[in-house]
Amino acid sequence: MSQEKDALSLEIKEYISRQDVAELAGVNVSTVIKWMQSGEFQCIGAGKVLRVHRQQFLKWLEKNREGVM
Repeated sequence: MSQEKDALSLEIKEYISRQDVAELAGVNVSTVIKWMQSGEFQCIGAGKVLRVHRQQFLKWLEKNREGVM
């Protein structure tokens, strides 16, 4: 799959994987797992099949990057 197609699929998916979250945030998946465990944003699923609501995550990311940039 091309990067352009991957980016498009991230834009249209309502729920995204931990790997997708890591790519959007520019961090490792282990960081995403820590965020999920600490309740930084909501996720659904169980075990290894956890998904994050894309729009909620993007809002969280924007809010939490304000002080960094």
